[in-house]
Amino acid sequence: VDSHAGYHFLARRLPQTAVLQKVFLECFVVTPCFEIPALITWTGYFGRNQTPSEAVAQLRRDYASAFVAGLVVWAPSSFMMFRFVPVRWHVTTVYSV
Repeated sequence: VDSHAGYHFLARRLPQTAVLQKVFLECFVVTPCFEIPALITWTGYFGRNQTPSEAVAQLRRDYASAFVAGLVVWAPSSFMMFRFVPVRWHVTTVYSV
């Protein structure tokens, strides 16, 4: 996979020099609003055979620690990616972190 609609959207909407804005959107909008809830509820429901209410309870319990861990990992890696990696390699870079 060498492209992703979200990264291409950011590349079209924000200049290449807007690295910090892209990192902010990745770390404080996309990850906490979409990726963390999807990952925790999906793995709870399908991976652990939890009921929907159990998966949501797990999300509430684990959200803060997942958010902090995400910042520790994704803030520096997103900065490096948006600064030095061409858009066509963003998904590959994210999957290699």
